[in-house]
Amino acid sequence: MNLIQQACQHAPHKDLCIDILKNDPNSKGADLTGLAYIAIRLAGAYASEVDAHLRSLLINNATTLSPVVQQGVADCIEHYSDANEQLDDCIAAMSTKNFKDVEVWVNVAISDADYCDDSFSGEKSVVLQKNEAFRQLCNNVLAVVKALPPHGKE
Repeated sequence: MNLIQQACQHAPHKDLCIDILKNDPNSKGADLTGLAYIAIRLAGAYASEVDAHLRSLLINNATTLSPVVQQGVADCIEHYSDANEQLDDCIAAMSTKNFKDVEVWVNVAISDADYCDDSFSGEKSVVLQKNEAFRQLCNNVLAVVKALPPHGKE
């Protein structure tokens, strides 16, 4: 089993995890710790992308969105800002090989996506698919961290 397959063995969507890591040019020659950093970076980049999409949606559709959806989008922006901070904290925790904290922060980021979905008070979430994709990226981080040897010894 190659390292990417090993890293993704605990992922709920193994094929997706493998494809995403394999397609990142930085994964060539990366060890498991490097793959964890890549997974975190990819989740963070996607969180930033969702945040930018939400801000654009709010600005460009301010007069056509219902007040409930406007509030939901504004709440989601806050949640994705928080998720990005959690993923930044993961980088710091990885550098000290504190994998338990990485797991905690990633789970908080996943909760942020859940709260985003809940922000629409019964209206259809305008970012339901993006939230699901973000959760999958975060689950990839959890899978790779779970594959790391204890105390970061590879």
